[in-house]
Amino acid sequence: MPYVKKISIDQLDGMTYTPACDVVEVTLASLRATLGRLDGKVHTMAVLGGVGEDWPKLTIGGGGGTYIVMYTRNGPDAGWWDLVSDGKPDATRSLVVGGQEGDYPLNLLNGSDATFRAAAHFFETGEMSAGLTWQKG
Repeated sequence: MPYVKKISIDQLDGMTYTPACDVVEVTLASLRATLGRLDGKVHTMAVLGGVGEDWPKLTIGGGGGTYIVMYTRNGPDAGWWDLVSDGKPDATRSLVVGGQEGDYPLNLLNGSDATFRAAAHFFETGEMSAGLTWQKG
């Protein structure tokens, strides 16, 4: 039984920003489709999670093959961790996340493959993938 029970994606329509539209069918296929909808323009952020207040979440922002991925959890081990790549931490690139444009260090920008691997592992387990590199925020 997968950990993820809810997938939400934002939507930007001109100047109107809708923070979360829930994906009706939560499957690995709908997760892949949701990530494919992230385009950095109309859809700029997706959130994956379980149920309740204290569950870990995985937030994915950006689109078009470039993403930031952040794992968060509440409780005694509360905090957040960013999925990191081999990009330079002192160089930045502009990316739209959650409807807002910002400059992000290149080491926080990930391609489609690493992003989907992180999302698929989280989908099944609710945890960060040990096969990827995470940095505590």
